[in-house]
Amino acid sequence: MELHALIVNDLYYHLQGELEGRKIPPGSFQRVSEYLIKLEIDSILQTDKHLRLKELHPLCEDKYIYDTKALETELGIEWWSHSDDKGFTAAAEKTLEILSRANKASCLADLQLNALKAWMTVLALPIFDKKGTKLGSITLNATFSEESIGLCVEDLCNYILASMQLLGPLGDPTNYMLNFLFTQAQLLLIFVRWMSSRTMSTTNRMQTWPLYAKVIRTVIKSLRSLTDIKPFIPDGFEVMLRCLLAVLLTSLELIHSQNKKYQANGESKTDKQNVGDVFSDVSLMSLGILPVLCSCVENNNVANLSLAVIDMLLKGFLAPNTWLPVFQKHFPTQYVIGRLRHDSWRDSAAVILNFCLSLARVRGGAEMLQSAGFFSSFSTFSHFLRDELSLGSRDREGPFSVWHKDRQCDGLWGLGLAVVTAMVNSLGENDAGVSVLDNALTYFFSEKDYILCALYAPDLPTDALGRKRTKHQRPQTSLVALQETEHAITLMCHLAKNRVTWLNVMQDVDSELRETSIHLLAFIAREGLICTRDNTRESMFLRCPPLQTEEIAAHEKPSIINSKNGWFSVSARGSMAKRKRWAALQQTALDLGTNILPLSLVKGEVESESITASFTEYSDLVAVQVYRITFLILNFLCMQAQAAIKRVEEAGNIDLVHFPELPVPEILHGLQDQAVVITTELCSSRKQRPIEPQVQSVCLLLLRIMEKSLYLEVCVTRICGVTPVSVRLDDFSKEYKALISATQGQQFLEGPLKSLKRVIVLLYPSILT
Repeated sequence: MELHALIVNDLYYHLQGELEGRKIPPGSFQRVSEYLIKLEIDSILQTDKHLRLKELHPLCEDKYIYDTKALETELGIEWWSHSDDKGFTAAAEKTLEILSRANKASCLADLQLNALKAWMTVLALPIFDKKGTKLGSITLNATFSEESIGLCVEDLCNYILASMQLLGPLGDPTNYMLNFLFTQAQLLLIFVRWMSSRTMSTTNRMQTWPLYAKVIRTVIKSLRSLTDIKPFIPDGFEVMLRCLLAVLLTSLELIHSQNKKYQANGESKTDKQNVGDVFSDVSLMSLGILPVLCSCVENNNVANLSLAVIDMLLKGFLAPNTWLPVFQKHFPTQYVIGRLRHDSWRDSAAVILNFCLSLARVRGGAEMLQSAGFFSSFSTFSHFLRDELSLGSRDREGPFSVWHKDRQCDGLWGLGLAVVTAMVNSLGENDAGVSVLDNALTYFFSEKDYILCALYAPDLPTDALGRKRTKHQRPQTSLVALQETEHAITLMCHLAKNRVTWLNVMQDVDSELRETSIHLLAFIAREGLICTRDNTRESMFLRCPPLQTEEIAAHEKPSIINSKNGWFSVSARGSMAKRKRWAALQQTALDLGTNILPLSLVKGEVESESITASFTEYSDLVAVQVYRITFLILNFLCMQAQAAIKRVEEAGNIDLVHFPELPVPEILHGLQDQAVVITTELCSSRKQRPIEPQVQSVCLLLLRIMEKSLYLEVCVTRICGVTPVSVRLDDFSKEYKALISATQGQQFLEGPLKSLKRVIVLLYPSILT
C-alpha cells in the first residue's frame, strides 16, 4: 500500500512538471502518462454514445462532440476553487465553455444541413411535375419568377465558392463542410435542371447566358480546388466530384442546345455579341480544366460523366487545334478504348462510342484512336453486341419494319458504324488511312448480314397465305432504326469509293447490297408518293411513334417544316398519338425509371387512339431522316453507275451482264415528284417571309435527291435505250416550272438549281429551250 502511494505521488509530480514545461523522461512514468491521457480523451469524446442536450432543439442530432458533464466530473472542477492557483481554474472553466459552444455549433450545423436538404427536396418537385400537380396528397402551388431563380442561382454560386475556401487546402476532418458543399452542389444542379425545363422567352433566355457562364465558372473553380485537396478527403471526393460534373454537363448541354435554337431562329447583332462573349468565356475556362477532366476519366466511378462532359466540350465549345495538344499529352486513350472489352460495356459503351465519334471526326483524334488499337477493342465489342442482338428473321426487317422489342443496346450498333465511318473519312487520304480502310472493310464484311438487315424494305402487309395482317401486327419504325440505316449506307459509300479494294472484299455481296438498296428506295418512293398525290389517304401500314423522352418532347412541339406532302405526311400519320396520351406515356416511362418506352406499351396505347395526322417537330425529324437515307442510297448507286460508265468508255462497248443494277424509272419518278412538290410547297408558303434555316436545309437536301435521281434516270435511258414517255415529260415540265416560279429570289437555291439544270438538259432538253 505504501509503495502504491509513493508511485502515485511520483506520477503526480511528473505530471505537474509536464504542465510547468518540464518533459517526463522516457520510461515507465511516460508510458503511464500517455495511457492516462488517452483514456481521458476517450472518455471525453462521446462519438459512440447517444446523449441529448436538453436545452437544444428536439430535432437536432442525438449525439454531440464533447461530454462536458463527464469532463467536469473526471476533473473534479468543484474542488479546484479551493486551490491557490486560480489560473488553472480559469483555464479549465474557459475550456469547458469553449467545448460547450462547440457542441451547440455542431448541432446548429446539423440543423442548417437538414434545412438545406429539406429545401432541396421541395425545389426538386417542379422538375418532375412541371404543372404543379399534386404529389400524393400535397399540391405544389409555389411559383418562382425567372428573376428570383436567377438571383438564387447567383447567390448559390457565391456561397459554393465561399464554402470551398472555408474547406481549405487540407480538407475538413469532420466532413461537415464537405457534406454542406455536396448539398449546395445538389441544389445548384436542381436549379440548373429547373431552368432547362422552364419555358422562357427569347429575351429572357438571352439574359440568362451570363448566369450559365457563372455556374460553369463556379463548377470549374470548385473542381480545381477539389482535386487539390483530394488526398485529404478520400471518403467524400467521388460523391462531390460526381455532383459537380453533373452540374457542368447539364449547364453545357443547356447552352449548346439554346445556341442551336438561336442560330436556327436568327439573332440580332447584340445577341450575337452576348452569345459570343459567353462562348469565349466558357471555352477558355473549359480548356483550363481539360487536364483535370482527362485525369477523372481513369476513375471508374466518374468516368462516364467525365467522358460525357469532354464530349460536349469537343462538340460545341472547343476548336480542334486547342484541345488536340492537351489530349495528346493528358488523355488516356488506350485505357478508354480498352473499356469496350470489358463485360460491363453496356453501362458505358454509348458514352465511349459518342466520345470516339467526336474524336474520330478530327484527323489528329482519329490517329489517336488508331494508334491506341481502336479496331482491336471494337471488334471484341462487336462480338459482344452480335451475341446480344442475335438477329433472327423476325427480329429485324429493315428500318421500316421494326418488330423487335427495345433492348439496352439499341443504337449502339449504328453508333459503332458512325465511328468507323468518321475514321475512314478523316484518315482516308493519310498513310494511316490504308490500314484504317483495311480494318473498316474487314469490319464491314463481318457485319454484312446486319448491314443487309438494315437495308431491307418491308413486304406487303399480307401473311404467307396472302391474308392481310391484323392491325396489331403492323410494323413500325423508329428514329434509332432510321439512324442505324443512315450510318450503314454512309459507311458503304465511303468504302465503295475505293472500287478495287471494295470488290476484292465485297464481291460476293456487292450485287445483293445494290438490289436491297433499290428495293428500299422503291418503298420510300411508293409510300411518299401515295401521300403526295392524295393527302386524304392513309399511309399503308407504317407507324413511327416517339419512344425516347427527347422524341416525346419533340412530339409536343409544332412542326417547323409544315409540309403536308411526301414523307412529312407519312410520318405525321405514323406518329398519330394525341399529345395527352404521350404525356401519360412519358410519365409512365419516368415511373419505370427509364427513358425508353417499350414498343408493346406504345403499341397498345396507339391502338386505342384514332388515326390522325400530327405534324410536329418529331414527325419532321422522321421525314428528314428518311430523305437523308434516300440521298445516301442514290449517292451509292450513282457511284456504282459512274464506275460502270467509265468501264464502258474504256472498253468501247456495253456489257449488260456486268452492268450494275439500277432503279427503274418509275422509282426515280416517284422520288423526283416528292422532291419537286415539297420544295415548291415550302418556298411558295414563305414568299413573304424569310425561310428558316431548317427549311433551307430540307430544300437543299430534296434538290440533291432530285439531281441524283435524274442522273440515274439518264444512265438507265442511255444504257437501255429507253426514250422518256411524253406523258412523263408533260408532268415533269409542269412541276419544274412551278418549282422555278416558287424559288425565284431564293439565293440559297441558285447554285443547286444551276446544277439541276445541267442534268435536266440531258434528259429533257426541250424543257429548257
